Amino acid sequence: MKTKPAERTQDSTPDPITWTCSKCKVRATRMPGFGTGQPPGWTVEEGVVSCLLCRRAAAGERGVEAGEPTTGESMVRMRMASVIEFELERNADRSNSVIAKVCHTSVPTVLKTRNRLGLAAAPAPQARSRSKS
Repeated sequence: MKTKPAERTQDSTPDPITWTCSKCKVRATRMPGFGTGQPPGWTVEEGVVSCLLCRRAAAGERGVEAGEPTTGESMVRMRMASVIEFELERNADRSNSVIAKVCHTSVPTVLKTRNRLGLAAAPAPQARSRSKS
């Protein structure tokens, strides 16, 4: 009978290959030899491991708590604006269309938030050139 090797987790090694989000319990695993460090977008703060999805959700909730929504619609708008701000803080160099896609919103909504924060517009994505043969 084969025994399973011990799973290395965030707590057991300085460079883990398996990360588990403390909130939603989603797991990210790296195969040995394919990169090191935490997954992109994940954080570890005070021993709490957070995936990118949970970080976005927390940003939205902080936005709602900071504001005073009077309707369900205003709550949705506050949450969306906070998530867009979170994404812009992560990397404002991404195009508005990329940020809109990850936030499930429109480019004008991202542009409005970018302008409100006084951030310069991101460079437009470069079109791929096609070689003529």
